[in-house]
Amino acid sequence: MTPKTTAEQREALRRRERQSPVRVEDDETHEAYFLVDMETIERLRHQQDSDAIRDGLADVEAGRVSPLDEAFERIRAKLGLPPE
Repeated sequence: MTPKTTAEQREALRRRERQSPVRVEDDETHEAYFLVDMETIERLRHQQDSDAIRDGLADVEAGRVSPLDEAFERIRAKLGLPPE
């Protein structure tokens, strides 16, 4: 199910500055949420991916790496799986 925007939310989206989120509040719980357009979400995801790649390359250049088999063993241990 995809919830639909209300007239009040649509108006707030129209009035907002480009790419800034619209804060909405649940009437019952008073919890805050933000409405964000898909273009902004995709741009943020792309930025996060780019940051992760840049950080990974910096780790490689600085020698902060592990052999693949050691990394897999650490992951298996963290997941509670038996060593291979």
